[in-house]
Order: sequence, then C-alpha cells, then structure tokens
Amino acid sequence: PIASTTSTAKITIGSVIERDTHQTVFGEFAATATAGSHTWVAGGALNDDRYDASDVPRFNYTHTVPGVFVQDDFTAADWFTLSASARFDRHNEFGAFASPRVSVLLRPSEPWTVRVSAGRGYFAPTPSHGSVASCFMPSEIRWVSGLILMI
Repeated sequence: PIASTTSTAKITIGSVIERDTHQTVFGEFAATATAGSHTWVAGGALNDDRYDASDVPRFNYTHTVPGVFVQDDFTAADWFTLSASARFDRHNEFGAFASPRVSVLLRPSEPWTVRVSAGRGYFAPTPSHGSVASCFMPSEIRWVSGLILMI
C-alpha cells in the first residue's frame, strides 16, 4: 500500500502570519510464506516526512526513512501462538535503529483471546513531538518501550 497526505495552514497571531506545509508519503511491501507451524512475513517500507514553515524556516525538516522488517509466527497449539519480529530503519538525520518485538497470543476459549506483547520503537524529534523546550531545538531520538496486555 501507498499513502500520502498534505496539509497547509495559515495562522495569524495579531499582525504575524505563519504559513506552513506538511507532507507525508508512506509505502510498504510484504511477502508471506507458511511452512508447518510457522508463518513468515518479510518486507520493506519507505516513509518521507517533510515540513516547510514558510515564515519560520528554522523548523523546516525532511525525514526520509527506509526500513525492512521480518516476523515469524509460530503456532505451537490451537490455543498458543508465539510471534517474534524485528524492524531495521535508517533515518537520514539520526542514523540506524533496530526495533524488536515479541508477543504471545492465547486463545483460552471462544470468543476470548489474550495477547501480551513487549517491544521497542522510536520516533525522531519534530516541532510537533516532544516537550515545549524540545520544539525549539529538537535533537534527540525518543525511544518507546512497553508491555501491552490485550484481552
């Protein structure tokens, strides 16, 4: 799939006018294979995020991030599936990042399912992410780690 969004804004604060354009393009491809109790997915993605603040150019950025990913779902029993996946991204300004994830899917009885997942990911700083202070001088990658329980 391929997706694209573009938004423009004109903000007037008193006599000050600020204009900006934000464009995001995302594309992804994947291939799936099954062998026995394993289902594999492998693919790649490209994300291009551009921000042009016409009147405040210090906030302008272009982030281009190609990535690859793999996943293995192992169904040990009708009620138990273990998934492990990894994603590798190459950010044009902030370098390379690996994002691993593991999850367990339990099916105790119809219609119930329980999924427990743990993983790590990142996002790059932009004027629209982070604290007020980081909006003015974005310079650090933000890591997101967590454990999720879905019932």
